[in-house]
Amino acid sequence: MDIHGSCLSNRLDHRRRIIMCRQARADAAGRESPEEAPAQRDIRARSVYERAFTELRADQPDAKQEALMLLEAWEAFEASTTST
Repeated sequence: MDIHGSCLSNRLDHRRRIIMCRQARADAAGRESPEEAPAQRDIRARSVYERAFTELRADQPDAKQEALMLLEAWEAFEASTTST
């Protein structure tokens, strides 16, 4: 792998870890407050995804792969909330 591919791979791995960490925090927050309605958790999670996407595009407009990964995670979240 060339140096550019290696750097891109490292950066993408870092973004994946951030997304997984945020998902884990959201899951933990949901378990910590059982009195919170699932609809409220979904609204809060959507606002986190929206804020993350907005800030990513503002801070790093060329980070297309990272934006795609974030949108895919958001889409998976939406699919999981509509199927339950």
